[in-house]
Amino acid sequence: MKPMGAISNLKNLTQILRELSLDELKEEAERPPRILVLAPDLDAADALAETLTGEVRSPYVTCLRLDTPVDRLDVYDAAIIFDPDARRETRKLIEDLGKRNNKSLIITWMSTDPTDPLAAQAVRVRMCNHLPDRVMALGRHMPAFVAPAVKAVIDDTSAANAQFALIANVPSIIPLFGTLATVGADLLVLTKNQLLLTYKIAAIHGRDLDDKSRIAREMAPVAGAGFFWRTVAREAATLLPMASGTVPKVAIAYSGTMAIGRAADYFYRFGEKPSKGLMKSYIQMGMESLKRRQFLFKDPKTVEADFVVIDDTTNEQPTNGYVG
Repeated sequence: MKPMGAISNLKNLTQILRELSLDELKEEAERPPRILVLAPDLDAADALAETLTGEVRSPYVTCLRLDTPVDRLDVYDAAIIFDPDARRETRKLIEDLGKRNNKSLIITWMSTDPTDPLAAQAVRVRMCNHLPDRVMALGRHMPAFVAPAVKAVIDDTSAANAQFALIANVPSIIPLFGTLATVGADLLVLTKNQLLLTYKIAAIHGRDLDDKSRIAREMAPVAGAGFFWRTVAREAATLLPMASGTVPKVAIAYSGTMAIGRAADYFYRFGEKPSKGLMKSYIQMGMESLKRRQFLFKDPKTVEADFVVIDDTTNEQPTNGYVG
């Protein structure tokens, strides 16, 4: 894999790296999450918290009994409600908390077992998908949140880049074997989002965010690996039912970004860049994922108004330790 081989001008990437504002992201990632767990008793609350976070008595979780008054719900990112008996009082509590709160996420534990791993995974996925400003902190501070946090930022950035490619004031089709110049200025925006994605994944994996020079060195080749745009286009041509040997820009933006995110995740988990074969498989999986997205095959005149990405909760990554 040639990290920078598809970039026509190295100065473009260097300029983008200089312009990235990472201080706000750093602050978001390093600000510890706060989770409230309410259960019938403290033993059940502790068991649920351990199952949810992967840690014994996590410092980021406050455990209380269901009958304990909660005066300041807004100081928590999320409140997890566990009541295996589904009592009327608990339903009323959830309603009252919802009325008094317009910030924290309130989630009901969907199991009678506080150690149920499927219930825990459902809560983690929901938190990562519904708390975009806290997703880096969730993954950075709690081991069990790493995989769903990574998936959430990859999905979010892939969708954002696809939407940008859809509405940008540039040609709607990229020639399969054209040059990178056909992409134009919009590629710089896509690249910036991909670099920010790489930074977010580094934050989730616990990298030292004060070492900006090291992170910049790591970001450049990982992001550069995603510039196999012609390779992405070729894969799209074989996997998507499009005519005349052309593919929508949205497909390239979406699948290329997803491939970069997976490559960055691989790098920060294993300390090395993925092989050409693995990178190609990421692109292929991105295309397969794209085929399940409802926005792609709609009338292009109406797709912008109701752009929606369907969430995947299945594992689309090769069996290399990733849990999606």
